[in-house]
Amino acid sequence: MIEWLEIEPQDLIVDMTLGGGGYSRAILSKLGEEGRVVAFDRDIEAVERAGELFADDPRVAIHHAPFSESADFLVLHSSEGHDGAVFDLGVSSHQLDVAERGFSFQNDGPLDMRMDASSDRPSAADLVNTSTEQELTQIFREYGEERRARPVARAIERRRKSEPFTRTLDLASVIEKVVGRPPSSRKFGARPKHPATRCFQALRIAVNDELGELRTGLENSLATAKSGARVAVVSYHSLEDRMVKNFFLDKAGRCHCPRHQPVCTCGAKAEIKILTRKPVKPSVEEVEENRRARSSLLRVVEKL
Repeated sequence: MIEWLEIEPQDLIVDMTLGGGGYSRAILSKLGEEGRVVAFDRDIEAVERAGELFADDPRVAIHHAPFSESADFLVLHSSEGHDGAVFDLGVSSHQLDVAERGFSFQNDGPLDMRMDASSDRPSAADLVNTSTEQELTQIFREYGEERRARPVARAIERRRKSEPFTRTLDLASVIEKVVGRPPSSRKFGARPKHPATRCFQALRIAVNDELGELRTGLENSLATAKSGARVAVVSYHSLEDRMVKNFFLDKAGRCHCPRHQPVCTCGAKAEIKILTRKPVKPSVEEVEENRRARSSLLRVVEKL
């Protein structure tokens, strides 16, 4: 990411997904005294931790807000726009590791999954216990690409009649009985995915409206970018990566006219240059050092 952004000492770089502050720290190492980092996160816990981490660095400004609102805040820091932006999508390591956040099925916790735990958005438990079988099927199929979406939804609906779901391991157990355990994999020495992985991903995306947030955030990152600014996006599953890829292709001027039409009338115009025709994948060494990097995909564009 650092290599692709080509950071200059005086740049203003936007960290759209602050999380544990790893990206911001790496960016700051390339900035001079006049450089700045503007960071966003809708998780108040991440904002509070980062506030302590960067308390002594005047170059950092942190906002407790989703990146879909980044354009509203960036005007406070520059009237010209930013010189680069980075997205590290999905759930953070801290959110996964803290059972009380309800993102993981590795340890038991409340079935929450809200990235902003202080919000009044419905939790994963609310969705699981109140959505119809058809609605759950659509969530698991569309956001988790789970092939057994309908049987899983049916099993959830049947079980919740006697007892509502409130804990992560309880839900994971019901899903596992329907999906079954996959065969082991030798790739990067990885363990096979837990059978509840896709359904938990789907619920998390639905609870936080992650795809809607992503589209708005990508729009904001380009609308507030200077000419020559680069935007780097790291995604972790095919659904995210496909949206990022298609968004960038459209912004690069992809024509949507019918094939047989001799003249373009859709008005497609290139706003960016795609720098990574194929996503950049982690090396074997990186995955061995950080197993959670194994599915990461990096795409980078430059504003024209």
